[in-house]
Amino acid sequence: YVLLNTEIFEIAYLEHKDLSAVSFIVAHEMAHIRLHHTRFWYNASILFAKFIPVLGTALSRAQEYSCDRIALQLCPEGKHGIFLLLLGRHLYKNVNIEEYLLQAKRTRGLLEFLVNINATHPVNTRRVLALYKPEKKARLLF
Repeated sequence: YVLLNTEIFEIAYLEHKDLSAVSFIVAHEMAHIRLHHTRFWYNASILFAKFIPVLGTALSRAQEYSCDRIALQLCPEGKHGIFLLLLGRHLYKNVNIEEYLLQAKRTRGLLEFLVNINATHPVNTRRVLALYKPEKKARLLF
């Protein structure tokens, strides 16, 4: 099963007629299923890794990046749907993507690294940068 908030459909599709953003989000969630991130035995096999500091969160971030990349391959025209998930319904259509990408490049540093290393999902700026500039390889440190 894939559980999506009705707000995604209300805002993206009904209000903006943006089916591509909805398709991207659905593709991302379906990628979790296809990559077996939801299976019992998969989760049982990585259970101990989740209790090791840094390793468990790194695995979770890697899963999110993988699903984002699959969704990008399936729905490249809907990659702006990531803003609906990250920024919410009020800011989703008002983002200056080029300025956001410049901000993503400027916000590297120790504090961003420390936040990212402890988070289960990648820092928003890194996640957007990975979608919009996939040719750039991310570095673990700074």
